[in-house]
Amino acid sequence: MIRRGKLVFDGQYAPMTSTQLHRMYSCSKSFVSMAIGLLAQRGSLTLDDTAVSFFPEWDTPQLHPWLRETTVRDLLRMADCHDDTTYQMEKTPPDMDWVCTYFETPPTHRSGTVFQYNTACTVILSVIVERVAGMSFVEVLRPAVFEPMGMSPGITCVRTPCGHSWGGSGVLASAHDMAKMAFLCMRGGEADGRQLLPRWYVEQAVSRQIDNTLHNDNCERQQGYGYQIWRIRNEGFAFCGMGSQQAFCFPKEDLLVVMTGDTQAAADPTGRELSALWDTIFPALREEALPEDAQAQAHLQALEEGLTLMAEQGASASPLTLRVQGRRYAFAPNAMGMQWARFDFETTGGTLTYANGTGEHEIRFGYGKNVEQMFSETSFYAMDIGHAANRPFHAYASGAWKDDAALHITLYIADVCFGTMQMSCVFQDDTLTLGARKSAEWFFTSYQGFATGKAEA
Repeated sequence: MIRRGKLVFDGQYAPMTSTQLHRMYSCSKSFVSMAIGLLAQRGSLTLDDTAVSFFPEWDTPQLHPWLRETTVRDLLRMADCHDDTTYQMEKTPPDMDWVCTYFETPPTHRSGTVFQYNTACTVILSVIVERVAGMSFVEVLRPAVFEPMGMSPGITCVRTPCGHSWGGSGVLASAHDMAKMAFLCMRGGEADGRQLLPRWYVEQAVSRQIDNTLHNDNCERQQGYGYQIWRIRNEGFAFCGMGSQQAFCFPKEDLLVVMTGDTQAAADPTGRELSALWDTIFPALREEALPEDAQAQAHLQALEEGLTLMAEQGASASPLTLRVQGRRYAFAPNAMGMQWARFDFETTGGTLTYANGTGEHEIRFGYGKNVEQMFSETSFYAMDIGHAANRPFHAYASGAWKDDAALHITLYIADVCFGTMQMSCVFQDDTLTLGARKSAEWFFTSYQGFATGKAEA
C-alpha cells in the first residue's frame, strides 16, 4: 500500500514475498498497453492503424470487412468485432495458432462499437509489438521503463502455443514491480523528473474510453474501460488479473493498493477486495497526518509478521487413522482415471500416494500447516502454453479431518501457473471415496469428479 509516494504497508503470506516473480495474469494486459504507447510515441505505429495492416498474410479479399477495419485503438479498448476469445484450449485438439484463430473466426458485430472482454485482442497487440519493434513487449519496456524504475531484471512472459509473448496473461513480475508500473501510470508516465512513458498516452489509457456496462453484472466492473486498463469507482483505475492480481490506483487520494495471490476458488474476489477498501481504508483517509497511535501500529506490525499461507483447519487425528494406515484401495473405473490410493499417516500430517493415467504420484500434507514440495504431474503448461512442461511443479499441501470419516486435502500449485486442487477422502467400512475439484486455468483437468475404491486384501 502506497500513499503519497510512501510505502505504508507491505505484508506477505510467508513463505511468499513481495519481490519474487509471480504470474500477473490479466494485469499483463496493462504492460502491453504501455509498450504500444511507447511505439506510438516513437512513430512506429498509430492507434488508428488497422490491425490487419501488420498481418499482410491475412489481408486477402476473403477477410471480413469488420475484421479489416479493426484498429489498434479497438484492440486496446476491447472493442473488436468478436463476441468471445477466439482461441480455445479446452477443446480437442486445442487451438495452437492464436493469430490464425483471430482472423479466421467469423466476426459478430462491427468493431469500435461495444465493449467485449477478449484476451485475443491483447494477443494481437503483443504480436503487433513484435512485428513493429522486432522484440517482445517485455524487451521494449525493459530499457524504457523496467530499468529506470528499478524493477526486477528477470521480468519475463509466458509464450502462446505459437511462440509469441502471451501479453494477455503471461507476465512474471513481482508485486513491487507491478506497484512501480502502476505508480508510474498514476504519475502520467513521469518518475524523478523523467518522462518514461508518453504522458498523452498514459492519460488516455487510464481514462474512460468506452462504456462497459453491458457485459458486467457487478457495479465495480461498470465504470468504463481505457486502454487495457479498468476504470473503478472513486475516480480510480486498475490493472486487474485473475486470482487477485490487482493494482488499484486512486490519483485523487494519491493512494495505490497492490496485491498478488490466488483466489480462483473464491466468488467475486475483486468485488470483495474493493468493498473492503471502500469500507475500511477510504473512510479513514485524511488530508492531514494522522496522530501517532502506538497500539494501532503494534497491531499492524503483528499482522504483517503473522501472515502465513492459508492451510486447512480441523482435527489432526481420527479414530480411523490406524485402521486405514497403509491400506491400498483399488478404484472402480472412474472419470478421473484414478487406479489406486494409499494413505500413510504421521502425527504432523501424512502422505497420499496414488496412481492415475499419468503414473504414480504423492501429495505430502501437514495438519493445519502447508508442506512445500514438488508435485510430480509433469504434463501441465508452464512457460509455453499448449506444451507440457515435462517437469514437476512447485506446490504446497495441507490437510485436516473434517469429521471422523472425512479427510480434506488442499494442494496449491505456486509456480509459473497458480491453481488449487481440493480432495475430500471419505472412509466407509472397507471403501474409500475420493471427490476432487479444481480451481485452475488449463491444468488439474483430470482432478474433477469422484472415485470409489475397495480395500485390497
